[in-house]
Amino acid sequence: MHSKIPYNSICISNDFYIVFVVHLELSNNSLKTSLSNNIDPKEAPSLNELYLCPLSAENFEYLIQEDGTAEITRYKGDSDKLVIPAELDGHTVTKIACLKSPEAGKGPMITSVVIPDSVQVIEDNPFKDCADLSSIIVSPEHPYLEVKDGVLFSRAEKRLICYPHSLKAGTYEIPDGTQIIGASAFSQNSSLTGIVIPDTVKEIGAYAFCFCINLTEILIPRSISRIATGTFAFCGQLNSLCLPDGVETIEDGAFNFCSSLTNIRIPDTVTAIGKMLFCPCDPAVTAAQSSTT
Repeated sequence: MHSKIPYNSICISNDFYIVFVVHLELSNNSLKTSLSNNIDPKEAPSLNELYLCPLSAENFEYLIQEDGTAEITRYKGDSDKLVIPAELDGHTVTKIACLKSPEAGKGPMITSVVIPDSVQVIEDNPFKDCADLSSIIVSPEHPYLEVKDGVLFSRAEKRLICYPHSLKAGTYEIPDGTQIIGASAFSQNSSLTGIVIPDTVKEIGAYAFCFCINLTEILIPRSISRIATGTFAFCGQLNSLCLPDGVETIEDGAFNFCSSLTNIRIPDTVTAIGKMLFCPCDPAVTAAQSSTT
């Protein structure tokens, strides 16, 4: 038997939330505690993992949208265990655009994120520059988002939003029923060596697998018609790729800096090809790849 109790939050002042995250596991008639950020239960001080999170709007950069709600564009605080507030200066937080600046040395080394039920929209992967992120937490009753095996999805769109950088797995099988792999969804993950994409996926966003430096194997289903900009850029261990019949468009830089890529099948259904697909690449290899059917 394995049961999980969702996180609860208590507002103790205008400046702080306390968030309790409890995972209870019952095994062999003994109660074990495993906290959401994977702390060893032996090191846990109690059944409850306590996050004390400053909610001052000064820790966030955000935009006020037309309906008066807030869109977070950057987190400037110093907590590695981040709880996103449901409100900022009285504005309900409904959208997350970005959390961390990609500039070296900017922002905290975020390891876990709790997302409130108020968040309705996450268009691209806002955690793509959070190199230490291993845990994303949403309540099981969240109306817009869900987490499956540590991976963040949008419920309505059936879109995979974020596979965290530090989530370890050799090969990951995307759940059947997923329809969209969002922009930068797997970007910069260094542990993945293989990805299995079900044929329910109809769209793969730009830079979806960019900088997956150890990715060696990926099978693209026939349901895909477009290879977006930078989809496989900097996948340095990817040495072969078979694009299925039905692919019509390959956008700019789709395979940039794939230094090991020596074999690629491009079907005759392709009618539009972008610029600098294989840059930099040996011209002879490029010619062989682009003429392969």
